[in-house]
Amino acid sequence: MKTAFALFFFLTLGFTYAQNTPSKVPDFKFPDGKKLSELGAPGIVLVYGESSCPGCIQAQTGLHMRYKKWAALGYTVVYIALDEDKTVLTENFGTPPWPMYCDEKVWESPWVKALDIYVTPTLFALNAALEVEYEAKNVGQMDFWIYSLQ
Repeated sequence: MKTAFALFFFLTLGFTYAQNTPSKVPDFKFPDGKKLSELGAPGIVLVYGESSCPGCIQAQTGLHMRYKKWAALGYTVVYIALDEDKTVLTENFGTPPWPMYCDEKVWESPWVKALDIYVTPTLFALNAALEVEYEAKNVGQMDFWIYSLQ
């Protein structure tokens, strides 16, 4: 009974937040010359966050705990930071083992505006065609969804 309630809770919460989810993400070109489509296959977990956001700090911990398991299941993490200063971002988050991009434009970033991001953290599961398979508001929701595919 507890498992059924937990499943209902996570799925309901996930769908509640997915109301404005885009169907496809643009193939962003990042400052290092790489395109989003080149960073992961068959899937990408695209994470939007900010290094002083309490939920994002918690998400970083969760990502560090899960990214190798997700990679083994075919999902690479790509992080877009809504920070004003890359130096502060690096001081707060270090250099994670996944790609992390910051254009220092915060909410005015074209990467943010393209998906109408309005809260951090926000996570998207994308397939190889950059179609959104799932949207989550925390790492736990995303983890549950990825493992539900097994």
